[in-house]
Order: sequence, then structure tokens, then C-alpha cells
Amino acid sequence: MKYVLVLLMFVILSVVITYILQKVFSEKIIMEDRLKKLTDGDETVSKTRKVMFYRKVANLLYGKVNKFIYGLMPNNIREKIYMKLQKAGIIYKIDVYKWITIKLIVSVIIPLMYLITIYQKAGLNPKNLFIWVLVTGILHVLPNLFLEKIIQKRKKQIEREMPDVLDLLTVSVEAGLSFDSSILKLTEKMKGVLIDEFSRYLAEMKIGKTRKEALEDMQKRIDVDDLTTFIGALIQAYELGISISNVVKIQSKQMREKRRQRAQEIAMKAPVKMLFPLIFFIFPSIFIILIGPALLRMMRVLGGGM
Repeated sequence: MKYVLVLLMFVILSVVITYILQKVFSEKIIMEDRLKKLTDGDETVSKTRKVMFYRKVANLLYGKVNKFIYGLMPNNIREKIYMKLQKAGIIYKIDVYKWITIKLIVSVIIPLMYLITIYQKAGLNPKNLFIWVLVTGILHVLPNLFLEKIIQKRKKQIEREMPDVLDLLTVSVEAGLSFDSSILKLTEKMKGVLIDEFSRYLAEMKIGKTRKEALEDMQKRIDVDDLTTFIGALIQAYELGISISNVVKIQSKQMREKRRQRAQEIAMKAPVKMLFPLIFFIFPSIFIILIGPALLRMMRVLGGGM
């Protein structure tokens, strides 16, 4: 049994290391082999073909395993993962397949390897099992916490960008440009997360989506309350034939007001946040400076008197 566990641990570790190395260094290896191909002749061509072959086999196996795991998951869970990756803005870097692989490695393979290591070194006593369960639980929720942190950070960044973006959008619309032309002008003059989403909105319009569909998809990807209000007002204006210029101007004014209110809220919280550093760090130093000399003098007097 001992040798079987060691062999299983070795196989799992080999698969994980091979996958990581293949993903990290495969492009670099292929690029170096192509450079050698231009200088070393036919022998290098053969090596390059071997590297390409191994890479194709690895990608094929990786895809098969991912599709198998992906097929076992219910549709609603797959859609939730996809929407979270969309909201985090990393869907083009980490798709659903890769995210499932990361979750599998972190929440299943690593705890299994840790369990085998514990069994080999100290055995499965209650204390070690409790530690293993605790570590497994932490590793299980860690990827979700990391993803949620990215989503919240992205939402805050969009909230900070919205007032400035809407100000420039208001100026462009009032200058006579259409809404889509104003968005195009924004993408040329500004950068940021919200600008990237507007660029995607324009791209979706080019491939045939209606303005309403593109705006609703944008709202689902971002899921920020301020932007949801803005998009809802735009869609309603288009459906009712209301002037877009007035809608954008009103929304821009509201965004500036909300930004001012957020700044005031942060300023009002500052004294409360400063209270604990004052109590635990500043006040003790002040007491030492003020009372310390008097205490030393009293100790000398009392000591001399005794």
C-alpha cells in the first residue's frame, strides 16, 4: 500500500508539473526552435516538428480532460462561472476550461497530495485529519475568494471612471455627434476598464447586434449599479424617442453628485479609522513623554527618602 501511494503521488505531481511547464514554456521553446531552424538546417526542422507534435498531443489530452469535466457540470454552474469570469474581465485570459482546471488542481489534487504526504510522515491521526480538512476547505474557497476580489476591484475602478467618461460623452453628444460616434471618440481619447467595455460594445454593434442587445450585454458583464441605471435610461430614451443629449447630461450630473457623496462618506469615516492608531500608538507615546519625567523624579525622591 505504501508503494502504491508513493507511485500515485509521483504520477499526480508529474502531471501537474508537466502541465505547468507546457503552458508556461511551450511558446518560448517553439520560438527558439524556429530561430534555430533558420540557422541550423534540416536537423533543427525535425526537432521543431517533434516539439510541435508533443505540444499538439498535450493540448489534445488537456482539451479532452477539460471537456470531460466540463460535461459533468450542470449548465447553470457553467453559466455562473462564465459570468463571473466576464465580470472579472479575465475571460480572454482564463476561460471556463482553464478555470475548472485551476479549481481541480487547487481544491482536489493539492489536498490529495498533502493527504498522502501526511500519511507517509505521521499517519492519519485525528489531529492530522483535522488539519487536512481545514486546509482542504481553505483551498476549496480560495479561488472563489480571489475571483470575487478581482470582480470587486474592477467594479470600484469602473465607478471611479464613470463620472469622467460621462462628462466627455456629454460634451461629444452636445457638440452634435451621435451616441455611437461619441463612444468611438471616447475610445480614441481615453483608456480604462470602462473604455474597454465601450469598445466591445461597438464591436458587437458591428457584428450585427442591436443597440439594446449590446447595451444589455454590457450591463450584464459589468454589473455596476450606476452603469445599470445609465444603460436603463439610454434604452428607455431610445424606445420612447427622448433626446439622448438630455439623458446623458442628467446622468453625468448624477454621477458627479454621487462621486462627491462618496468622497464625503470616506472623509466622515476617516476620524473613526484614525481612532485605533491614536489609542494604541500615539497616546502611549504622549503619556510616556508627559508623565515619564515626573515618574522618574518621584522614584528618585522616594528612593532617596527611603
